[in-house]
Amino acid sequence: MTQKTKNNNVGPNTGVQESGVSNSSKVSGDVDQKHAVSAVDPHNLVSDKSGSDVTIDKGLEANRPNDPSGLLGAAVWLMLSSGAHKHLFVTDFEWLVVPPILAKQFRLFRRNNVPVGFISWALLDDEVEARIINGSVKLAPNEWTIGKKFWIIDVIAPFGGGDDMLNDLKKNVFKDEVVKYIQADEDGRRVELLK
Repeated sequence: MTQKTKNNNVGPNTGVQESGVSNSSKVSGDVDQKHAVSAVDPHNLVSDKSGSDVTIDKGLEANRPNDPSGLLGAAVWLMLSSGAHKHLFVTDFEWLVVPPILAKQFRLFRRNNVPVGFISWALLDDEVEARIINGSVKLAPNEWTIGKKFWIIDVIAPFGGGDDMLNDLKKNVFKDEVVKYIQADEDGRRVELLK
């Protein structure tokens, strides 16, 4: 797991893996409509600390709703801008970015149509949850939707505002859910709840 930096970066190499809620569940094979995030609502804005509005792409990109390549490009651009993520290998994108995009288990935050944040989440079962708690972050594609336990897997916010983005998720996506993530600090790793 990764550590939170001053820029609110969370990722596999930063010490903090933030947990979240998944939109779909392989258990039922159906999309969990309660947590589905499928289109951009231009009225749904979240403010960053500077007070400017950030629009949210809820699971699909506004202009190209069926274009995972555009979403992948936005996420990779954010990772390259993030000190916590820029040293990842291209193969890391395959397990860290592609599965949540395909499962629609992410939010892409934009300011003035420019990506400023990306958060992904998974629905884990007991076995995968235990593995993450014990330090193994890498998920197989099928593990993103294998259970019913909500975990935020990655937060990429290289320009700040990560806490506001997480608050938006808790308020608008995971209202009634227990959402977990790993917080790593100088005292070690601990499981936290998104409140």
